[in-house]
Amino acid sequence: MNGKDSVTTGVSPFFLIHGYNLDPLQLEEDIPVPENPRNPIEEAQLILAKLKDAATWAQASMASAQQEQELQANRHRNAAPEYKVDDTVWLSLKNVSTLRPSRKLDVRNGKFKVIEEIGSHAYRLNTPPGIHNVFHVDLLRSAAEDPLPSQIRHEPQPPAIDVDGHEEYYVEKILDEKIRYRQKHYLVKWMGWTAPTWVKASLMEETQALDDYLRRTAEEEEEGGNVRG
Repeated sequence: MNGKDSVTTGVSPFFLIHGYNLDPLQLEEDIPVPENPRNPIEEAQLILAKLKDAATWAQASMASAQQEQELQANRHRNAAPEYKVDDTVWLSLKNVSTLRPSRKLDVRNGKFKVIEEIGSHAYRLNTPPGIHNVFHVDLLRSAAEDPLPSQIRHEPQPPAIDVDGHEEYYVEKILDEKIRYRQKHYLVKWMGWTAPTWVKASLMEETQALDDYLRRTAEEEEEGGNVRG
């Protein structure tokens, strides 16, 4: 007779309807009669009060159960993604000042590598100097390194970084050099995007990347000369 307590409300459907639980069947031949029986009006008011209390308590129980279900669902749904050192991620620049005219252009902002895990919800990235390099996981998303053969990936150039009001791009490494139109050009790997570009050598003057490249090529030439000798 629907006398079993509900998991959600904590009471039986019979209790919600009638305001009391049905006592087990009595097998006594003579059921005692109350000494002071209530009149029908008092009995009806008592039942109505019990029904009101039962409904209020059931609503509170259902709200509590629903809140707990939502909490458990959100814990599962909002589990923070985990990244490892050397993973490549896209960084949202919504908290970084850029020189693009509209943030609508920043569909994919900057691609960087994870260099350190900071707790369970933050990571340190290899961002350019002068920029805070620790970011909450909500600002990151994984950057796929192995697209399907049928997929063609076009990576946009990252926006310039506004450093003290000046437009600056950061060179990660100079890879090669060549003479083009009678001028020397360097093949530059820019920090934050994959495809290198050829630029005039004059644009690389007084940069750490050029110093590193010249030192590296000199060491390679020296090693090559020693081998030939």
